[in-house]
Amino acid sequence: CDDAPNRTILCAGGGSYAATRIYETNGIYLLPQDRTAENVAGHWDAILDPAGQGEHDSSGHQSMKFAAGAQNHMAPKNK
Repeated sequence: CDDAPNRTILCAGGGSYAATRIYETNGIYLLPQDRTAENVAGHWDAILDPAGQGEHDSSGHQSMKFAAGAQNHMAPKNK
């Protein structure tokens, strides 16, 4: 079909049709020395927290989210 939508996951089964959307939580940021499996596991509830989750319309949007998160943690804090 030439007019099918882009960036859409179409699910079908037994005559039913639905669109699937994938959302990403805000997650957490870990400093380089803290990036261990144990620390990820220890922050699992925060990683899964749906508050503020969003849908990305492109991989670029997701990359910008992660870059902004890292930049926010590296920026000097005003006292």
